[in-house]
Amino acid sequence: MNQNNNKHQWFDGWIYSSFIAPNLHFLFNTLHNSLNPSTSVLDVACGTGYFGLTFHSSFKNVVGVDLSETNINKANSLKNKHNIKNINFIHNNATELSQLFQPKTFDYAFISLALHEMPENLRLKVINQVAIVSKEQVFIDYAIDKFNFWTIAVILSEFFAGIEHFANYRNYKKNLGLYPLLDASNLTIISDTPILKYNLRMIRTKSKEIL
Repeated sequence: MNQNNNKHQWFDGWIYSSFIAPNLHFLFNTLHNSLNPSTSVLDVACGTGYFGLTFHSSFKNVVGVDLSETNINKANSLKNKHNIKNINFIHNNATELSQLFQPKTFDYAFISLALHEMPENLRLKVINQVAIVSKEQVFIDYAIDKFNFWTIAVILSEFFAGIEHFANYRNYKKNLGLYPLLDASNLTIISDTPILKYNLRMIRTKSKEIL
């Protein structure tokens, strides 16, 4: 993978692992409780691997993919520290998942709080790649139809994440979030769960051809 396929943000690595990911435990726990045990799971844009490192014992195997080499190095360091055998972390671009895995390799693939930070031209590509390599998909990101305390908290956190990050977030909101993206894919929504904190939606889908 060439250097253009590496992304680094100021909070990657130990900051993400120590502060950001633990703050999202409520989200990962909700996701964990919604998935069948003893299955295979792909975590797209996995960050420092918090989901797999925390819940690996519930699953047959967990694979995490992230564009940040710093995050993947931190995830592998934590995996090795705790001697966890059923996790694999891969530094790669989410637009290339079908080059890494066979169709329907995973029972589940999920992407949490990452689509909004991607450039507009990559979001649908990533969704389609997630769909190719998994039997069911879970997409977790911001709802765009609410304004309350959490809206302000989200705007501030996205602003301080950086100029490019914030511009992509604003574009995501301008384009009405997850629903138009899923409408443009070959996926059917099978459940749609609101998560109050941070005004999130957790949407599960399946490919139309396997319904």
